Amino acid sequence: MISVDFYILPDEQLENLQKYACKLAESNWQSGKRVLIQTDSANDSQSLDNLLWNIREDSFIPHGIATLEPSDQQQPILISHQKINDVNFQSIINLSSRPADLTHDHSLMIEEILNQDESRKQSGRQNYKTYRESGYTLKHHTLEGSDG
Repeated sequence: MISVDFYILPDEQLENLQKYACKLAESNWQSGKRVLIQTDSANDSQSLDNLLWNIREDSFIPHGIATLEPSDQQQPILISHQKINDVNFQSIINLSSRPADLTHDHSLMIEEILNQDESRKQSGRQNYKTYRESGYTLKHHTLEGSDG
């Protein structure tokens, strides 16, 4: 079964969106899930990579940017702006404007992170329609503060 949780942040800040994605990625990884973070561009992937290296001084969050090589399968948290064929994820955190790239149909949690930016809200609505039409379980969470 595929479930989709939409997290709606109260501001328009891209950095807060990325910080929340890091928080979710760390939480999912700590609970034993392999995580894909889907972005729109190489710049977005690099920015998220930098943030994951520096988000907390007292911990290390293992991750890497997808290279489309077999070594990607060794990454507990994989960041990608490209469609990948790896199906061994239990969580997809979607920061991109397109629906989560699914090449499989097994138990999976998709986490869409949105904010008050108008273009992001529009793509979120479109993704919601796509997921609803696919029969996925949908939930939404309105967050009060930018840190969740």
